[in-house]
Amino acid sequence: MSEKQQFLESEQENNHEKEKVVDIAERQVAKIRIEYQDAETARIQFRDELETLKYCTERTNSDLEVRRGEVNQLKKDIKTKEEKLASVKRNVEEAKGSFRESDGWYTDCGTASNSCR
Repeated sequence: MSEKQQFLESEQENNHEKEKVVDIAERQVAKIRIEYQDAETARIQFRDELETLKYCTERTNSDLEVRRGEVNQLKKDIKTKEEKLASVKRNVEEAKGSFRESDGWYTDCGTASNSCR
């Protein structure tokens, strides 16, 4: 009977050691599971932030294209108005020249001290 008793005690000791190993493994698994959940939460948060940044970048790019179009249109408008201004200035100079050449009216009456009637 002592052999059976010794075998039983040996098996109980082995079981106790195995339970310790299983407990350690379970704690490690629980710790790894928590770390995994934290990493997954961080990954999801990062993905969401990335999506937000992508949207923001796309919108900024779209706004930039609109502004570039507006700038180009304004440049065209400025060029057109500068050409029109230059044309008006030429016409004014031509008109002054015409007045100077005709009757001398512009040169004689063009000052406040001269009186033209």
